[in-house]
Amino acid sequence: PPRGGALVTARSVIRLSSGGLAEGKGYTGKQIAWGQANNIFLDRTVDAAVRPATNPASWMPIIMSAGKVNMVSVPKKLFEGKAWTKYSRAPGNVPVLFPVSELAHYGPNVRVISDDNMFRSVANAGGAAVNKNMDKKLAKALTAAFIKNIPDLYKKTAFAKTSQFGNVDDKNFNFCKAGIKFHPGAVEAWEEAGHKIIACAKP
Repeated sequence: PPRGGALVTARSVIRLSSGGLAEGKGYTGKQIAWGQANNIFLDRTVDAAVRPATNPASWMPIIMSAGKVNMVSVPKKLFEGKAWTKYSRAPGNVPVLFPVSELAHYGPNVRVISDDNMFRSVANAGGAAVNKNMDKKLAKALTAAFIKNIPDLYKKTAFAKTSQFGNVDDKNFNFCKAGIKFHPGAVEAWEEAGHKIIACAKP
């Protein structure tokens, strides 16, 4: 990534996944504009790249055109360790864990390196927010419509599942730590759909 939050995330992922490597101390980093990100990999200017992605990633076919690709999962031991756990559950982040088989659509030219056929990473959480003064019935209706359409959302929006749309578990989102509160109407909609909203996130 060129700068900003994506660059901070990339450096953190490298440091935590390698056991402590930092830019300039263990590897040489190269930041480049988003529009040039594919070219720097295609011309082999770099040995590896860390960048945001959905599954499937729109840029993977371009990268694959250069030849075989290794996709590396965060090592299981480190992912389950204290540092990674703290990072992946910080407000705004969610841990990502799914079977390597869900990457099979890339074909034989992509080799997924994993300890146990599970892919581990981190994602930025996403969600919708409304004004706390919104009419309760309206907030409930909007939330209920969102919940009803989650299966279709997963099919049509690549990042939705990875970003944990439809998940309201505090252990992944740390609502309490972040001070996030659900609208009363949203609480009713989620709980009527069978989800539990932690007490500290209720208004």
